[in-house]
Amino acid sequence: MLHVPGQITGYFIAALDRLKLTPASYLGVLEQTLIELLRDFGVYASPDIGRPGVMVGERRLAHIGVAIRAGITSFGFVLNANPDLSLFRAVRCEGDAQPMTSIQREAPSRRVDLFELRQRLIDAAAVRFSFDRVQVFRECPGLIPTTTRHAITRAR
Repeated sequence: MLHVPGQITGYFIAALDRLKLTPASYLGVLEQTLIELLRDFGVYASPDIGRPGVMVGERRLAHIGVAIRAGITSFGFVLNANPDLSLFRAVRCEGDAQPMTSIQREAPSRRVDLFELRQRLIDAAAVRFSFDRVQVFRECPGLIPTTTRHAITRAR
């Protein structure tokens, strides 16, 4: 898996029992949420039959991977909006025969705005999972360097 600028990454933290989902149905909901969102951008994708993810033809557009511990999900998906696709010629996600694609490649007449895509994805996921509250983190407080974290704590 390759993480680069131009991708949207969604790591949902949710209790599957509260969502009344099994791990398999949770993966299905993630796939369908992405597929429906992509349709709004003029991209007609389908679930990967062999592995979790979203495909356009033979090219992967989104990788989905989920970790579940004590019924709580983490990780989620990486969706290619408009990354430099030349990087994917050397790195094949899931061993796919074809390199990954992007929304921009599949819908070239439309400029993909990452902020719009992210907001629409948040809204779609909130509806799909019946979330009444969504919180977005752009950085993980646990990953702030210790010296910076102490400065932030003291400043409060």
